[in-house]
Amino acid sequence: MRGVAYLRRADLVLYDYLVNAALLDHAPESAERVCLGHHRTGRTIAQPEVNRRMVDAAREGRTVVRLKSGDPCIFGRLAEELDALCTARIPCEIVPGITAGLAAPSYAPQAVPDAAPTAVTLITGHERPGKGGPPLDYARLARLPGSLVFYMGVTSTPNWSRALLDHGRSADTPVTIIRRVAWPEQEAIRTTLGQLAALMAERTVRPPAIVIVGDEASQ
Repeated sequence: MRGVAYLRRADLVLYDYLVNAALLDHAPESAERVCLGHHRTGRTIAQPEVNRRMVDAAREGRTVVRLKSGDPCIFGRLAEELDALCTARIPCEIVPGITAGLAAPSYAPQAVPDAAPTAVTLITGHERPGKGGPPLDYARLARLPGSLVFYMGVTSTPNWSRALLDHGRSADTPVTIIRRVAWPEQEAIRTTLGQLAALMAERTVRPPAIVIVGDEASQ
């Protein structure tokens, strides 16, 4: 409801292509709506440009809503946008959402943990170039208990699945791929870690998808 309240006041809505378009109906007819790109078309607006548009519009006195799918704090590049706004001394409020990796259990309850896992780890399958800091430590990830939930990992599946196998994760580890979580065309595909990369290629699985790795994925 907080998000709806802000959309009703918006002069400009900058939204990600994964956002359900019905949400835009809450904005006034006079509000400008800008989609920030679609990966399937190859047309995306770079992050610095997104930051600039937010800052420029706010400095013009416009109310800006930056609408994301899921939770902006989880692999949503929130820190960069927040830093740009704070540097420009522009007041803002974050309205949290529900991240896809945690929404998946509600929409595909047979695929994800209930009482069994001791941990759930959220992992990006697409590390941002030049992000700083060490790369993902797959030796440690392979030993973690519970489920590993990979975001944005479809195109990089051969790399991260092989890294887990090379560091000792069993090829028989159950895996569930959940595409288009919460959409009418949602589908859950089950396989094993050893067969994952081949299945992805054979079925031409396309984003968006969440990939759950762990014994709980077989329940």
